[in-house]
This record gives sequence, C-alpha cells and structure tokens, in this order.
Amino acid sequence: MAEKIDLFDRKILYELDKDSRMPLSALAKKVKRDRASVNYRINQLIEKGIIQNFVALLDPGKIGAMVWNIYLQLQNTTKEIENDIVDYLSQKEKVWWIAKTTGRWHFRPNISCPCRSRGFFKRLSFKQNEHGNKLV
Repeated sequence: MAEKIDLFDRKILYELDKDSRMPLSALAKKVKRDRASVNYRINQLIEKGIIQNFVALLDPGKIGAMVWNIYLQLQNTTKEIENDIVDYLSQKEKVWWIAKTTGRWHFRPNISCPCRSRGFFKRLSFKQNEHGNKLV
C-alpha cells in the first residue's frame, strides 16, 4: 500500500530529486520551513523507505561512454519469461537500470557502452522457445 505523504514531504522530495546534495539550510529555505523540521521529515522519509538512497547523476559522454535507451516490446510472454529477461539484463555490468513499463513497451533498459563498442548489442539476441521470444 502506498505511503501517504503531505505537501511538505512532496516539496522536500521534489527539491531532493533536483539536487540531493543541497545543503539542509538551502533546502529549508526552498521549502519555507525551518532546518530542524526539514531534517526530521527527511529522516522520516528514509525510515519509511520512501527515500532509499542519494545518488550521483553521471554525464556518460564526459567519461567516453554512450547510453542507449532500448525499448523492448514482447509477444507471447509469461511473467516467468519477463523475470528471466530482467534477471539476464540486471546481471550485465553495462546495464545501468531497467524500467518495467506498461503500454506499448514492456521494458526500457539503459545500457552504457564505450563509444566504439557495439559488441554488447551483438551478443543480445532473441531465442524462440515454446512460450515465444526470450532474451538469451
């Protein structure tokens, strides 16, 4: 069940999403509350598991890598096959993240590769099995 959060929490989350390294005093000023209240609310959001981590957002181009957004549309699949695909992709070092989506596309993994490397994509293939297409 979804946790209920109020407007104050939403404002904090919005600002932290833009810049998770923002000093607490600057964050308090942006959400128009005192520093102690903001600190308390952040700790509550962490305890509830709403905030799970603070991460750095990289610019892959500055380190000589490209990020490829791959959109996968599957046919004749089961939950087991979808889980196999997620397990396969999550074990690959070059896959930064995988989003399970609804609608036209089923998965959207971000894959990072050195600019001249296309080998990872050549190794991705689909294999026909009794259920339909499966990533191997």
